[in-house]
Amino acid sequence: MTGIGSGFKVKKRIVFGAAGVILSALSLTYVFHDIDFGKLVASASHIRVLPLVGNIFLYWFGVVTIRALLIRHLIRPLGNVTMGTAYKYICIGYLANNVLPFRMGEAVRCVGLARRAEVGIASVAGALALERLLDLAMFVYIGIAATLVAPVPDISHPDTYHFRQLVLAGKYGAIAVGAGLTLAFVVLAVISRRKWAEIAPDPGRRLRVLAWNLAVRFSSGFNALSTSRGLFTTTLLAAGIWFFMLAGMILRFKAFGLPPEGPGAPLIVPMVLLVTAAVSGGVALPSLPAFLGVYHAAVVFALNQVFGIPKEEALGFAIFSHAIDISLGSLAGALGLSLEGMGLADLRRATGLKAAGDEA
Repeated sequence: MTGIGSGFKVKKRIVFGAAGVILSALSLTYVFHDIDFGKLVASASHIRVLPLVGNIFLYWFGVVTIRALLIRHLIRPLGNVTMGTAYKYICIGYLANNVLPFRMGEAVRCVGLARRAEVGIASVAGALALERLLDLAMFVYIGIAATLVAPVPDISHPDTYHFRQLVLAGKYGAIAVGAGLTLAFVVLAVISRRKWAEIAPDPGRRLRVLAWNLAVRFSSGFNALSTSRGLFTTTLLAAGIWFFMLAGMILRFKAFGLPPEGPGAPLIVPMVLLVTAAVSGGVALPSLPAFLGVYHAAVVFALNQVFGIPKEEALGFAIFSHAIDISLGSLAGALGLSLEGMGLADLRRATGLKAAGDEA
């Protein structure tokens, strides 16, 4: 039975790995096709330092700090996690996503936080799943806002008809998903108020008992929603993360001279909303480590296809923006690993991955 489960995991990783390689390759082909490399290099020559420093400050002292507060808040009903520990494991998760396949940063965070909080992994996994669901909800709401304010080509023009139809379908789809996620949070709030541990299945059915106990432990990660105050705090922190993320993105655009000044230039708020939504959706897809290719394709598509920014400028912004996120995330993750007395080998062990040379 163990061999069957192990074989399935290996096949699943191979499939996802192959899908990631193919999608990243297609994305890189799309962004570098028909590019003037002289214009691409020139696009980075007018970067302004002050807005860039402001962007970095808002992210690491705004977004990451509030995310650490959210994680601490979600895990508090289960066990104690300090702000410092939550912050470190966010950074370690960034590093793991940058160097390991399959977005293994989520697994690393889960294992590390469960160990430090002295709580079962299933319970912490439930809390972090709630955090991811909150991110998904905010991404969908931002996507709705983006489709409402972003410019849409005239439907009467034959060259833009199908694109407009796609945008409209995306808008109504996002509204439907947003409504579904809102309902999901109501359901989770109800689930968190029930004492499920007191409702046990027939003890004679061992497999069912094991599954039930696992579900109970996982759902205990939703306990932060069990009170009105907890629900309000959870929502406020989740909104705060994305507020600082959008504010930081405005400064990053300013650092790169986007949007261009002049009559007919796109407004910065619709541009920020759509790029943020596009990147958030793009990095959720399977890809090579560090979201190579999909990140750039999402940015280039939003800036070039929707707002008419020259492709070289859009790609220059994507490369520069991605380099900032990856380098700072990896540096912060390496520092977090050092403070925790860990190394890259510990990341592989936490996720069950083995590097060449590791013992079987």
